Amino acid sequence: MAIIAGREILPLAERVFDPDVLDDYREITISLAEVVGYPKMVITNIDYPSSVAAGQTFNITVYYTNEGEAGTAWIRVVDLDTGEEVVPRQTFSIDAGKSGGISISFTMPDRNVRLRIELGHVE
Repeated sequence: MAIIAGREILPLAERVFDPDVLDDYREITISLAEVVGYPKMVITNIDYPSSVAAGQTFNITVYYTNEGEAGTAWIRVVDLDTGEEVVPRQTFSIDAGKSGGISISFTMPDRNVRLRIELGHVE
């Protein structure tokens, strides 16, 4: 055995030859994905009246799909003109992949309202 440039070189008779020739290769690293076990709530439709008398209480029905995992979801309604949370955040349990609807009550003030319906999840 000879040593060339710090490497041991086997005599030709002791070398093992592979009849297949490697032309190219790449080394890759695959990271382990972190699975987040939370709901991913999507509003699919909202049913609401187009006009309501001042002081009248009515329902807004929000239809949703959970595109994530099971967990706790929440819904709330914010008045876009005042920034006030007019329907406080309500939480509910949701299964993975579930679709459904939730009705929330709202009392009409003595003006037109612009509302933002928010749907989210608890981490």
